[in-house]
Amino acid sequence: MESDGSTEGRCQFPDDPCTQPATTRGFCHRHYKLLRRHGRLEALRPWGDPDSTCMHCDRPARSGGMCQEHYDRQRRTGRMERQRSPAGGPCQAPSCPEDAATLGLCRRHYDNNRRHGEFEPEGQRRQADGPCEFGECFEPLYARGLCNAHYQQSRRGIELHPINSRLIPDNAACTAVAGCPRPVWALMMCRTHYYQVKEQRAVTVLAPLPAGDGMCSFQGGCRKAAEDEGLCASHLLVDLDGRPLAPLVLQVSTARAAEMRARGVSWCSLCQQELPLANFTIDGSGKREGMPRSRCRLCSGMVTRAKKFNRTLGDIARLFVFQEYRCAICKDEHRGDVGLHLDHDHACKQCPSEDEMCGKCIRGLLCWSCNSFLIGWYETKGNKLGKYEPAEEYLRNFPVRRMGLT
Repeated sequence: MESDGSTEGRCQFPDDPCTQPATTRGFCHRHYKLLRRHGRLEALRPWGDPDSTCMHCDRPARSGGMCQEHYDRQRRTGRMERQRSPAGGPCQAPSCPEDAATLGLCRRHYDNNRRHGEFEPEGQRRQADGPCEFGECFEPLYARGLCNAHYQQSRRGIELHPINSRLIPDNAACTAVAGCPRPVWALMMCRTHYYQVKEQRAVTVLAPLPAGDGMCSFQGGCRKAAEDEGLCASHLLVDLDGRPLAPLVLQVSTARAAEMRARGVSWCSLCQQELPLANFTIDGSGKREGMPRSRCRLCSGMVTRAKKFNRTLGDIARLFVFQEYRCAICKDEHRGDVGLHLDHDHACKQCPSEDEMCGKCIRGLLCWSCNSFLIGWYETKGNKLGKYEPAEEYLRNFPVRRMGLT
């Protein structure tokens, strides 16, 4: 029986006897590939012909009258001259002992020059502080005065434009609840509704935002959505603390973070201030082991309470300020930690479940002892043993009622 693909004998190319062995369908590998790709057969110049040299150098010609290196360079770049300097030799940056890798520079100085347009002294790294210089973008700096997103736009030759402007239509409203006027944050939902859906909590109707475009009204410019009184959460906390408003610092540089830790402090990205390390939770494992978290314990506790009890962060922050960070009954101060618990009426009939609160039954901030032992015990057993005036006064006129937040 004859075989379609003979592996014996020579190539069957008819015009010019080919001395290569047949591999497929009676042809050598080069003739078969030429026939399969182009549908034709022609005589091939032998590889490494000693009588043929490259038109650009003294090496043997391989294709198109060029050696393999020049032929590949012509196909890739369309030119013959070499653009990159050869590796080797010392780096051209001042006082750099490293070997050159690209364009006469070591890898670190090449990347630094590409990103920042300048060199830095050996042993130092450029750290970026402050907001992006593009328009009203207040993301932290990454390179050449721009945040990471705008720097990548610049590198690709794209005209700089606001982040997400192509993804979210102008004046788009949240679609999670009919009539929600808050600006879209992700998946055509506002930030609050997005996290309610993501965490599988009940989707609630939110209070309308103040008049405006739904963004923070800080005069210096802020990209964050307004939470309360026309301000974002961070600017609201700064305002309630009596400090002047300023552009947000959402992330500090590695060098500044190390310097602050050496002084025993860290930066809270929510309340925008330096606080002692004791006010932060320290990560105990992973890449950030031994590093403080980005939010202080007090801010993290306020965010958790706002989500759990279905109130705004502004309501919780005002309650802390109204009570001067003290327990409403014993007056013990808890400014630097989360030792205050948000008390609520357990007999409320409007709460969907024990894990989802209606937000209308909160009463005030109490320390752990007053919340667990005093009020919890007094509401169930107190009437049988007589009245305790501090507890009676608290239940009759609790802080949230005095503030008018009910």
